[in-house]
Amino acid sequence: MRCCRYMKFDYAEESLRTALYKVSHLSEFNDPFECRGKYINYEEPLRKYVHDNYERLKFEKIREWNISSPEMQAGLTEEAIFLDYSDALSEAIDASWIGAFDDQMFVMCLVKERGLKPTSDVLFWSHYADSGKGVKITFDMPEESGDSPYYVREVNYTDKIPTFDCSQMKDFFRGDEVADYIDLLSYTKGKAWEYENEVRMFVPREYAENGEHSYLHNSVFGGV
Repeated sequence: MRCCRYMKFDYAEESLRTALYKVSHLSEFNDPFECRGKYINYEEPLRKYVHDNYERLKFEKIREWNISSPEMQAGLTEEAIFLDYSDALSEAIDASWIGAFDDQMFVMCLVKERGLKPTSDVLFWSHYADSGKGVKITFDMPEESGDSPYYVREVNYTDKIPTFDCSQMKDFFRGDEVADYIDLLSYTKGKAWEYENEVRMFVPREYAENGEHSYLHNSVFGGV
């Protein structure tokens, strides 16, 4: 699969000289709706989850909110914790899984050349390559990662936010259903971005080199 990145000249020169390419966290993406889901039919499983994990959740809230007053700690009833989760369920779940993902993985965003429209190519040169004065670096990547540490996904563009029916879960916040849904969210984006023809390469954190920013060495995913 032939992919590319559009870059300013100085950034491209540095990457070609060092063989290092900047990678990002999901939390750094510029679309505020990206990687966010919608959760429905959650009241019953959420109540069960709070009941089964009440002592742990209470301790976490005491630590998170720095509650030292015994009276206020006593006010953290099952109902109070349920209402706290219920009021901002989607935000709480999304923030939790994105934070966990950031702790483990980096993402390198690329443009898939196959199927890229000429109009999109013009926009990329304008937006990312210093108004046409930059560089386009092309990578030949295998369709399958094989034994490599990364995996590649083509972005799924949709008009609808992915919805998860919590009533289908055997155990709230757990199970293969959640893992599959989170996986879907990590490469789903709004239809308005479809011109980007984006491919995402997910790489375990230990393969990125840390400094002021995080970089991935070219040897991890092949050659330019």
